[in-house]
Amino acid sequence: MPDGFTPSEQIKSAGPPHGQRRAGNGDGGGSIVCTGTPEEVAACAASYTGQYLKRML
Repeated sequence: MPDGFTPSEQIKSAGPPHGQRRAGNGDGGGSIVCTGTPEEVAACAASYTGQYLKRML
């Protein structure tokens, strides 16, 4: 595991509203893309977090 990371049992990956991409933290809200263990989120193609995790696991 990379320095600065701690193991997680559950991750919620949130994304921008459907069809919208906006700059800033939380501008316009967002929606849950996927939830689950790090391995489950890594398998979710729609999750940018999952794409990053896939390289780390």
